[in-house]
Amino acid sequence: MGYFPLLISLAISLQYVLQADVILDAEYWLERGRLAEAAGEYEHALQIWSKAQSELRTPSTELGLEYIRLASEQQLREYYPMAVAMYNWGLSDQEISGPNIDALAAELARLEPLAGQEEFRRWTGLLEDRNPLLLDELRGFWQLMNPVPGRNYNPRLLEHWERIAYARKHFTRAVEPPYGTDVRGRYYVKYGEPDRKEEGMFSLNESDVSRAIRNAEISSRAVIDILQRRAHTPHRYEYWIYDSPNEDMMFNLVLLFGERSAGGFDRLYTLEDLFPNSLFTSNRQNFGLAAITVLEIYYRQLANRDPYFMSMYHEVMSRKRSDLSPSLASQMVRFQNQVTTRRNLSPAPEQISAEEKGIPSIPLQVYQYRLIDDEGNPFLLSFLESRITTAFVLDQREENGSVNGQELLNRYELMHGLRVSDLHRRTIGLSRNHPDLIIDPFEDSPSSSIFTVPFVSAGTTQLFFAELTNINPGSSRNFESLLPDDLRGLGRLELPQPEHLERDGRLLMGDLILGYGKMPEAVEGVLFDFVVANDRRIPVDENLVVHFELYDLQQDGEGIANFEIEYEIIPVSRFLFWERFGDHDDFSLTLSFSIDRPRFAESLEIETPGLEPGRYELIWRVRDLNSGYEVQQELRLEIIE
Repeated sequence: MGYFPLLISLAISLQYVLQADVILDAEYWLERGRLAEAAGEYEHALQIWSKAQSELRTPSTELGLEYIRLASEQQLREYYPMAVAMYNWGLSDQEISGPNIDALAAELARLEPLAGQEEFRRWTGLLEDRNPLLLDELRGFWQLMNPVPGRNYNPRLLEHWERIAYARKHFTRAVEPPYGTDVRGRYYVKYGEPDRKEEGMFSLNESDVSRAIRNAEISSRAVIDILQRRAHTPHRYEYWIYDSPNEDMMFNLVLLFGERSAGGFDRLYTLEDLFPNSLFTSNRQNFGLAAITVLEIYYRQLANRDPYFMSMYHEVMSRKRSDLSPSLASQMVRFQNQVTTRRNLSPAPEQISAEEKGIPSIPLQVYQYRLIDDEGNPFLLSFLESRITTAFVLDQREENGSVNGQELLNRYELMHGLRVSDLHRRTIGLSRNHPDLIIDPFEDSPSSSIFTVPFVSAGTTQLFFAELTNINPGSSRNFESLLPDDLRGLGRLELPQPEHLERDGRLLMGDLILGYGKMPEAVEGVLFDFVVANDRRIPVDENLVVHFELYDLQQDGEGIANFEIEYEIIPVSRFLFWERFGDHDDFSLTLSFSIDRPRFAESLEIETPGLEPGRYELIWRVRDLNSGYEVQQELRLEIIE
């Protein structure tokens, strides 16, 4: 009898353990959520999956992907912040194993159209090796495309999943990977809704053919017969046009879709892909005439739609009017149009986001100076300048309010930020600050922030960004967007980290910083006691200020470092002459220094009111008198009225 309580206790304990294991299994939560989804209880499904995040011992990639899929399919936008968090959580494990392997493989397939081939191959290799760096790179991939990198929210990721949902509903001529759509789905997810699109049927009648083959020794009916038998004309077409996605492209981005000659609805690089190869390569003279004729008629019908099509049409007509035979002319047209198209597509972006189009752009400029800190470590003193006047004024037009002056400025906030990522796109530093709002009708005066960026490693990427927000509770935008509701202006600038200063024990000089308006005495909390002129433009009535820093000066037996500074300011026109002939007589001076330390920093004011407006070359030379070693920098500056 004494064994029964013990057996019952063991059974209860075993049942509890088994139940705990079930609860801690991602498949349990996935199935519960899918049952709720099948019943149309979409919000309940999302709530089940979000609860799993706190219950599971390790992140589930599939669960994170299912959450963002369902939220975007049903456009449950109040759940979007959590969808971003769940997606990132699903990519936060310390290893790649179990069900996460298949989920990651499916996600890589979905990302392949957006990523470059080199990047996709690297990801595939990391997955094959079960290398958890893949998880860092995928999170970093989306963070790099995030239009608001200073927030724990990613509109670009959500836009991507909304596009997938749209494509699955609307592009159903086939069910092909990676999105279960026809080929158009791939490009819709990459580029979004085109600026212009059209679908229709090319016309091919005897009057068009007769006009095209005028004076030929063949009837228009015979040409049409060849095209109908060999090329299955007429054809349906569909084109999408994205206006100016990249300034390096010769034309707009034009995507063509239709039935290929070999069968199957597909993307066409040119209209020539509609026709079988034999139409262009046959030695029969009438085939060549039929080919050049149908190209003329088809391209003419699209010529007024876009300069790209007009260019293709001109190529057809140029070859047709040449001395080439119709067969050779049609081959040359096909070849040249393919070359032109591929050359135009070569600089096309991997993806386009429509979200940022509705938000005014904030121009950014970054100036970086290589210096050494007190511990001897290299760093970049980075100035971020933004000009927000245009974004501010555009929002005021929408607001149409009566508030002005400081009360109006108090309704806005400007954030400057810097995110630093390593070679694998892992965030290794994030800094933000809130500079003063500078509203300047001429946009000569920027809002400015200073960031100190330590050198970490080669391959480091810097992402500078700016956000102008309207913090007035009664304010709203006049268009729907996935971007944060308070956002009114946006700027992003990605830069590789420049080479740092390398110490070798000899005299080293940091990058010179120019400015003007030196203060009589230093002000606490102000980094420089002068106005830094990052653009190196100095007002004509101001003295030039040069900030310089020296490191590793050699000290003599008494611990004294002795050095000289020599500078010259030469008009650019005369500087070019001086470089050739060595003749110069301009602003120059030599200064001597003796200090009891191996490093020195100073902001030296140079009297320059005598300089006329124009461009000048500053030559700044430092000589270590103890070692005899010398360093020099040359900078171009401008004196302005």
